[in-house]
Amino acid sequence: MKQTVFHNSIQKLLWVRPDSIGDAVLSASMLPLLKKRFGEAEIHVVCQHSLRDFYEACPYIDKIIDFKQEKLLNSQGYREELVQKLTKNNYSLSLNSVRSPTTITDFFQRHNRARNKIDFNSVVNNHPSPRLELESHKDFIDALGCASGLLKPLVWISDSATSFAEELFKKHNLDPSQTVVLSPGVQFSPRLYNHYCKALESLCREKSLTVIVIGMERDRPIVSNNLRNFTGKTVDLVGKTSILEMAAIIKKSRMLVGGDSAAAHVACATGTPNAIVLGGGHYRRFFPYSSLTYCAVLHLDCFGCDWVCRFDRPYCVQGVAPQTLEKAVRGAFELGDKRIYFQESL
Repeated sequence: MKQTVFHNSIQKLLWVRPDSIGDAVLSASMLPLLKKRFGEAEIHVVCQHSLRDFYEACPYIDKIIDFKQEKLLNSQGYREELVQKLTKNNYSLSLNSVRSPTTITDFFQRHNRARNKIDFNSVVNNHPSPRLELESHKDFIDALGCASGLLKPLVWISDSATSFAEELFKKHNLDPSQTVVLSPGVQFSPRLYNHYCKALESLCREKSLTVIVIGMERDRPIVSNNLRNFTGKTVDLVGKTSILEMAAIIKKSRMLVGGDSAAAHVACATGTPNAIVLGGGHYRRFFPYSSLTYCAVLHLDCFGCDWVCRFDRPYCVQGVAPQTLEKAVRGAFELGDKRIYFQESL
């Protein structure tokens, strides 16, 4: 890793983060250090439209350039509009901290016309694998000359989102100490799991817990699969919350249960214990990094496949027994010392 030297003053800085919610929560760990390093500079971010609220609540971002991914991929005219929005700002520096860039990441980095452009892989090389994403962020920010210690995920919850959560708990007469958030939706289908409620059933009955179900409307099929035959009390908020409202609900609840997804990163950022099914595609890249995370793991010799599964189905996720996840759930509920619950075989 080499440290970058800037010979000219940086007046406007473009932060290139066109990825998803979980990535935003993790990469936000760098923003306070970035602001300290380039204190006089305006920091602009380019992000997906769905993340606009997330960055609007961030005190370190001065301007947001958001885009709609499908439109970007399919419309030349829309791409030209975005390029115009970028280039008129005359950026001194463009930072692409994405460790695994895509064509969209490359598009924004290539067309912003910043005088200086820095990519993750241009300043961080020979990084060990597997390596936690937060450790990679530390490598990147260190290369920029930022003094950094242990990085932590961040989310800034607006007053309106906090009020939303408070009103929700009041409306349904929910006790935060007896409320669990369930987030069964995931970005990639190999991570889908159908037995969260089976793992929760016994504990919910013992402790009279209420389950708040969150997610996007597209998650409805996996939500329905999980809730089938579940006898516990539920509050269905699928498709009914913003990112920050979801974060406020998670923060106010006893714990979160779900997959290797954005909601679990939000739980870590808000100080909420979480129990997750952790598959092998990115094992030890995104989780576990927090003492708040309790994992159910079926460890197979094919771990590290980057979710390119060689089998007819992802056994590392779908083969996790509800009993294994229940142990992780109870660990999170009781804040136990053991944080990874390994299952020996299918």
